[in-house]
Amino acid sequence: MNLLEVRKLVVKYGDSQVLWDLDLDVAAETITALIGANGAGKTTLLKTLTGLLSPTSGQATFDGNPLFRMPAEQRPSAGLAMVPEGRRLFAGLTVLENLHIGAYARRDAAAAKQELERVFAYFPELAEIRQRLAGNLSGGQQQMCAIGRALMSRPKLLLVDEMSLGLAPVVVDRLAETLLKISAEEGITVLLVEQDIELSFDLASSGYVLETGRIVASGPSSALRERADIREAFLGI
Repeated sequence: MNLLEVRKLVVKYGDSQVLWDLDLDVAAETITALIGANGAGKTTLLKTLTGLLSPTSGQATFDGNPLFRMPAEQRPSAGLAMVPEGRRLFAGLTVLENLHIGAYARRDAAAAKQELERVFAYFPELAEIRQRLAGNLSGGQQQMCAIGRALMSRPKLLLVDEMSLGLAPVVVDRLAETLLKISAEEGITVLLVEQDIELSFDLASSGYVLETGRIVASGPSSALRERADIREAFLGI
């Protein structure tokens, strides 16, 4: 069963077309990878799904409902959350305040408190530095906070944009392990957008390759990993 289905999606910036008749399925309670070089259109897709951009044409269904008919401000409450590229935390607010922003749409204070404790269980470091300003955190700590902020809305689908960008391998390994654990334990579906194909295919059960706005390959991660053209394009081997 697919939680997200995208069909014939076209997105333009003015006269410049970025996405071309894009089709994509994300099965419920799985991790799906979307890989592509800079400028391929990966972030454009995520911004369209979250409502930051409007599609030129095409359809998307999220949890059985037409996604593009839903106002952007209602999508978090419907179960869509994003971890943006570059983290985009509020530097002048504390870790705790940033996390609470993720729960702004929650009406149940007790449930929001439970989500906070769940976030701290996945990222104990955040509990220890909860009163520290986000602008004073390391890159890894900021990424933990960005993921935690998204989890505070109790999402059904987590969109993760370039999780590994600018981080040391040991930090990326820790985040990847936690993302796998979150998906398995919470049943949260993940669409992982990455340039790092090894990381993507280690985490995801299936994947898509995006090239200049078009899907050029898709299938099980194990099969995509072995394709010579993909390895040459992204690894140079």
